[in-house]
Amino acid sequence: MNEAKLAQRIGLTEEWVKFIIKLPEIRKNIGITRELKISPTTILTIQTLTIEEQKGFIAKINIIKV
Repeated sequence: MNEAKLAQRIGLTEEWVKFIIKLPEIRKNIGITRELKISPTTILTIQTLTIEEQKGFIAKINIIKV
């Protein structure tokens, strides 16, 4: 099923579906090392930070005990 059909079926935009499909890669690229429950909107917000801000924020997330 392509992204457009999936988006229509589940009621999201095609852009959101593409983003959600790429989440594992995005999480890895910004340095999230554990499977924490971080919402897609939070990840979008993290991506708006500078690289240095991302590193500091992600470092704090990665030391949180689950």
